[in-house]
Amino acid sequence: MLSKEIQLEVNKGAMLPLMEEFYTIQGEGSHTGTAAYFIRIGGCDVGCHWCDVKESWNAELHPPTEFQVHRVMRFAHSHAALEAELE
Repeated sequence: MLSKEIQLEVNKGAMLPLMEEFYTIQGEGSHTGTAAYFIRIGGCDVGCHWCDVKESWNAELHPPTEFQVHRVMRFAHSHAALEAELE
C-alpha cells in the first residue's frame, strides 16, 4: 500500500512504477532502425498473450520512482517508446 503522498505523486505522473528505461535502436514497427528511448512502466493491465515482458504486469513489483524527464530529453532527437499502461 502506497502512502498518500506517494499516491498523489503517482496520480500526477511525477512518480511512476518504473521497470526500466534505456536508449536503443527501435527493432520493430514503422520506426525500425530509428534511435529510441524506451520507458517500461509496471502495471500494464492489457495482458497480451505475445507479451515478452509479463513481469511488467504487476505494478507492485516496481515501486514508484521519481520520473525525471530531463534524462529522456537528452535524447530528444530520438523516438520515445512508452511501453505498458498504468492501471
